[in-house]
Amino acid sequence: MFIASKELQDQRRKEFNQKYVGIMLELLQDGVTDTPKAHHPDVRSWVWNAQLLFEEGYYKEANEIIRIAPLKKCEFMPMLLTQIFQCYDRYMDEDVKVKAEQYIKQALPLAAEESIHPTMYNDNFANMATYTLLSAGEYFNLPEYVEIGRDKLEQFCDVFRRCGTIMEYSSPTYSAIHLLCFAEMYNHLKDPQLRQMAAMCEERMWVEMATHYHAETAHLAGPYSRAYTADTIGHPNIVCSLFWKVFGERCFINPMKDFFPIRDNQVVHISANALLLPNVAWILGTTYHFPEYLLPVALEKKYPYHVEMAVECLSADALAYNEDDDEPYGAFGGHRSTTTTFMTKEYSMGTAQQQYHSGSATEGFYVTYKNCDEAKT
Repeated sequence: MFIASKELQDQRRKEFNQKYVGIMLELLQDGVTDTPKAHHPDVRSWVWNAQLLFEEGYYKEANEIIRIAPLKKCEFMPMLLTQIFQCYDRYMDEDVKVKAEQYIKQALPLAAEESIHPTMYNDNFANMATYTLLSAGEYFNLPEYVEIGRDKLEQFCDVFRRCGTIMEYSSPTYSAIHLLCFAEMYNHLKDPQLRQMAAMCEERMWVEMATHYHAETAHLAGPYSRAYTADTIGHPNIVCSLFWKVFGERCFINPMKDFFPIRDNQVVHISANALLLPNVAWILGTTYHFPEYLLPVALEKKYPYHVEMAVECLSADALAYNEDDDEPYGAFGGHRSTTTTFMTKEYSMGTAQQQYHSGSATEGFYVTYKNCDEAKT
């Protein structure tokens, strides 16, 4: 019988680690640079890899990655290094601790800015910043940043009071990151009120995931706020790995079947070694708290099934990307809207009343469907 227990989650994580660690150690022989070879990890991906190496007992290699990595401004890196402090500080060399601590503390003022908030364009950036403010604030005894993080977490709670989901709704990539952020807040914070708030946010994220999971196709049903090519064409992706971590083999599209090796003609965002596998390692590296009452919702839906969620996409008065980007996206008026998803055993169909933000990388109409009775390898 399936139970989303910590023990089973740890077991699945271990299965992935055993497959991936050898690939990682071989790649490490080429070093950690700001300009990696094609299909090699960049610095962010190497820090994801360092987390796994710490977990698997490769302390020398993990420390060396952080020691030699050119740590530059990055929305992900402060959270990653804070997670490493929380879980593996006893295995960190002293010079590595100093380097990582300085980097985190230098990143905190930016994370604390009012411009970083739950309804910004990339609200996963705000969630990672909130984790870092709270977790690093407690770890390094910086109460002023804890209070700023508390306010940002309360803003996330406000979004859930107004809407069915966060602004970055039903994303095969970013929904997994949001879930990880809330789960890690609950796992690492000491303040009981903050942990309760994080647990409530994680539960609401799981409500969205469970109601939009189409078990017959092992995919997240649409519509998607933000999706990459691999997501859009239904190839194995980040959220499939998340579902496997919690649901096990019930999710028949999963990293153990589809990433070792990558199949011929399989579409991967960027590259398997450069991004996909390090990203999956990060997503699998925490313990999630899937509410037991949602199991039948996720895995045993009564068809036909229908769910609607209120969403909001606030206005943007500046370009979503830098002006020198190849395709800059202009200012956007924003909206408050509804997403609607309908499912049968054969297919799922999701629609959004309005596109997400400026319409970049979004799927306002999305269908998943079966093309055979049993999944084949």
